[in-house]
Amino acid sequence: TTPCGSKASEHGVIPARDSEWSRCEIETVGGVDGNSSGLLSYGTVNVINHLVTQGPSHPSSTVLGRMQGVEARPDPVNIGFHILSSILFETGKYNGSSLEIQGTNRFNLPQRELSVVGGTGRFRYARGYALLDFL
Repeated sequence: TTPCGSKASEHGVIPARDSEWSRCEIETVGGVDGNSSGLLSYGTVNVINHLVTQGPSHPSSTVLGRMQGVEARPDPVNIGFHILSSILFETGKYNGSSLEIQGTNRFNLPQRELSVVGGTGRFRYARGYALLDFL
């Protein structure tokens, strides 16, 4: 299990890996060498569980929920993952609702765009995009 932090940007609720106070998990469950494949190895499949916050990742930021799903590295040359995930809201007016996110997270880009392909509760029939900024 790999720990990581989570944050949201001004563009919306977006997970990232930049703090120690909030943790998430990335567990490699398969790959060319089975579950002993490296986190960034070609063919690796990971299960993700990121904490999602309203503002920058520091202890005063409001926790909104978690981003959970799977990611797989489909490209042997360029580092990146195809992501299928749900942002599960656990507090406030969106409690119990979710957003469904899909797309390729290309590590060589400073900002990544993923598709919002649906949702539940207050986000039923959601369509759009999510921007990921890694600081």
